[in-house]
Amino acid sequence: APWREVEGFLHEKAHWILQKLDQRAAAGKPRIIFGESGETLPLHGREVVLLVSPSKQSVNLAGTDLHISVPEPHRRGAVRGLLLRWLKSRALDALTPRVAHYAARVSLPPPPLKLSNARTQWGVCMSSGRIRLSWRLVHLDPELADYVIAHEVAHLVELNHSERFWALVEWLYPHWREARERIEHEAATIPRI
Repeated sequence: APWREVEGFLHEKAHWILQKLDQRAAAGKPRIIFGESGETLPLHGREVVLLVSPSKQSVNLAGTDLHISVPEPHRRGAVRGLLLRWLKSRALDALTPRVAHYAARVSLPPPPLKLSNARTQWGVCMSSGRIRLSWRLVHLDPELADYVIAHEVAHLVELNHSERFWALVEWLYPHWREARERIEHEAATIPRI
């Protein structure tokens, strides 16, 4: 685009751009999870506390306490590795039935689902009919994950971002605009493991 068009766009949208930059700055930066007792992380939209102890490898959620047992808890890499595997398993268990639910609403069988490690792309629907979702959705409130799922399932019908696609998203998930805004805000603070 010619520079004068770019400059005109920036002047026209300056207030919105500054507002978005302020929102990102206010959201803060993601924490790093080291794998130590007392650290917190979001799970399905609520904070849980890590409690690391020496024992045979296991992960158990009891209320807001996430008990992680490893033979050598001082080896933080082992704690993080076990935590990561558990989170991915939990994500798959939570997301699979929701994908099936939204697929049924558009009269389709559940598509093949895989998890991705994407940090910024929550989901993708491939032309083959497969859906990939970021395992990091496990950190968000389930209703936000539902928006991402509804969006990707809509792509099974409309593999584009046409008006028909957005009408289908609206039908599947009427509050998608609010959910998209919340995801943008909450994504900035999802911890790094």
